[in-house]
Amino acid sequence: MDKRIAAGILFSLVFSFSYAQEISPFGKFLKDSVMVGEEVQYSLSVRYPLDWQLVFPDSTYNFEPFEYYAKNYFPTRIDSTHAFDSAVYTIASFEVDLIQKLQLPVYLLNGNDSTVILANPDSVFLKELVTMMPDSLKFKENVTYQAVDYAINYPYLMIGLGVLLLLLIGTYFLFGNAIRKKIKLYRMRKAYEKFSLEFERGIIRIKQSETNAELIEQILVTWKKYMEKIEDRPFTKYTSKEILKVGFEKELKTVLQTIDRSIYGAIGDEEMHKNFEALEDFTLERYREAQKKVSIEKAEPIIKKKSRDEERKIKNTSLSNFGMTPRDLYIETSNGGRFVIYYYTISILVMTFKRSSKVYFLKGSENGIKQGLIFSLISFLFGWWGFPWGLIFTPHSLYVNFRGGKDITNEIVKTSK
Repeated sequence: MDKRIAAGILFSLVFSFSYAQEISPFGKFLKDSVMVGEEVQYSLSVRYPLDWQLVFPDSTYNFEPFEYYAKNYFPTRIDSTHAFDSAVYTIASFEVDLIQKLQLPVYLLNGNDSTVILANPDSVFLKELVTMMPDSLKFKENVTYQAVDYAINYPYLMIGLGVLLLLLIGTYFLFGNAIRKKIKLYRMRKAYEKFSLEFERGIIRIKQSETNAELIEQILVTWKKYMEKIEDRPFTKYTSKEILKVGFEKELKTVLQTIDRSIYGAIGDEEMHKNFEALEDFTLERYREAQKKVSIEKAEPIIKKKSRDEERKIKNTSLSNFGMTPRDLYIETSNGGRFVIYYYTISILVMTFKRSSKVYFLKGSENGIKQGLIFSLISFLFGWWGFPWGLIFTPHSLYVNFRGGKDITNEIVKTSK
């Protein structure tokens, strides 16, 4: 071993021993005995020369077999030659040894290094709650069925029902028209499929030479019943002449006259099935017309009437408010620009206020939903709490705002002329 390294180690040992001789840290438990997991206080104190720098252990120190909880440090006291520091640690042990020992250090700082000086060891005794364990344990058995009453959490139940009610109301006002339209189209399709199947069976029977008046009349009644549904007229009570008078003379005159001769005049027709096939084609066309009418039918707005607040803001807005000329407006609207307003709703129990924002101009590239987020947030937070109008106006406000606002470009153009 290098002589210089050996000399350094020897010097350090002598240096540390000399420091340990000058100071004596004192550690002591403040209780003699403790139970498992019970907190206990441990006091650490030391008296040392004024020109020394000492530090105590903190929460990063390993207090094994104890667990560290807290440290209470007291101000330094000094006299003419020495200083006195002390601290009380709150610790606990979860070990089951009858005697638990602890010996904490203090650290003497020497520039970039430190010297460890240990306090005296101290111990605490473990209190035993069970002094003697039996060789075996006997458990009491109870396997008898015990009925337990089912408890209903009524507050949560009411909250859940309230949320469900709000969702149903919101869904109705937001999507009610579209849902009703889809249901109507579905029912129309099922009704036509049922009619078509029954009518086709009748035509097949006619093709099989069953051209008696009773069968022909039965098939004609089937057709009238279906036409009554899609035309909303009492076809079952109409005679053939009355059916022609309501506007179908051009399409049905020859067909219905031929069918009437077979029913009432007993005049046979070998190609009777072609008359019913023509009637079937006509019915399909009328069904498609009715279907198209329902599909393009414009849904009525949830709230038709403009508020005075909205009318006033539209009336007081002109192109000059936005620094625009009619030519600028033409260019901007050609590129998708538009004037919009947003709604917001505020409720105070039995009182609900629905107001409109100022008029905004959105260029074709601007996101209308983003512009109206603040008004949607106000409605979402403060709109629901009025009954019943809060539950009606709030979904409407959110519906308009999340569609990019209400387009009022035509109204602004009219007021600017």
